[in-house]
Amino acid sequence: WALARTETIRAANQGALMTFENLNVQNVQWVATADSRTCAYCEDQDGKKFGIDEADEMIPGHDQCRCTWVPLRE
Repeated sequence: WALARTETIRAANQGALMTFENLNVQNVQWVATADSRTCAYCEDQDGKKFGIDEADEMIPGHDQCRCTWVPLRE
């Protein structure tokens, strides 16, 4: 199940980035799920901003990562 969950997160985030790019979004922000299972890496990434091209394939950051991208309109 771990592989399926990780690859679902990858597909969802890659799809989101493609949608954002089609909407001319230039920057995105990393959002980590904040709970007792959140790892140190994801806590550190939470809130960081990236250019849409930089963000490609960054999430998932590890197996069973639960992070996502949100678009930034600046």
